[in-house]
Amino acid sequence: MKFLAIVETVGLMFLAVATNVMGGMFHNLSTDKSTLIFEPKAASLVQRDTTIAAYRPDAIQGVLETASELFAVQIVGAATSLDQLKFLCHVFPLTSSRLQAGSYDTALIQKILCAAAGAKTLPSLDEIVALTAEISTEIWIIQAIGAVQGESGVKKLCDLINVSAASAVGLQGDLVKKTICDAAAVAEKVASSGQPAEATLTAPLVNSIAPVSTVVLPFVPTTAA
Repeated sequence: MKFLAIVETVGLMFLAVATNVMGGMFHNLSTDKSTLIFEPKAASLVQRDTTIAAYRPDAIQGVLETASELFAVQIVGAATSLDQLKFLCHVFPLTSSRLQAGSYDTALIQKILCAAAGAKTLPSLDEIVALTAEISTEIWIIQAIGAVQGESGVKKLCDLINVSAASAVGLQGDLVKKTICDAAAVAEKVASSGQPAEATLTAPLVNSIAPVSTVVLPFVPTTAA
C-alpha cells in the first residue's frame, strides 16, 4: 500500500505546483517582454465582448478531463515497475473515491493507468516530461479560450499568441498557436451560420499511452452579457 500513499502525495503536490505555475505565468504577462505569452501591442485588445453574440466552450469540463489525464500521467511516471501499475490498475476502483469527490474523471484515469500497465516497458523520464508539458498546454489552452467571449475574442487570442514566449514558460508554443487559431475558425463559423460547431483538442503523446485524450470544445450561439 506504500505505492498508493505515494500516488496520493504526488496528486497533492501536483495541485500545489500547478496553482503556483499558473499564477506565475499570468504574472509574467505584465513584466519582462521576453517572457510575454501575448504580444504586448495586442494584449490590450482582449476584453469581454458585450455587444455581439458570444461563443464560448464549456471550459470547466475540458479542464477537469485534462487534469485527470495529467494526474494519471504523474502516477505512471512515479511507478518503478509494471507490476506496480498492474496492481494499481486492479485496485484503483477501490481507492478512487476521494479523486471522484474532487471531480476527477476516475474512469479516464484508470483507463490510462491500465493501458500503461499493459505496455512492454515503462515510459522513460523524457516521455513523462513531454507528456506533462503537452497536457499542461492543453489545460492552459482551454482556460485561455474560456476566459474570452465572442468569436472576436478568440480571434484576437490567435493573433496575439507569442509562440516563442509560450514555449519559454514550459508550454508547447506551436500547439497553443495552432489550437487557438483552429478554435477561432470554428467560432467564426458559428458566428456566421448561427449553428453550433465543435473544435477538438487532441494530445498525440497521450494517445501513445491510451487513445482517450480528445477534448471537445463546443461553441454555441448565445446572447452576450
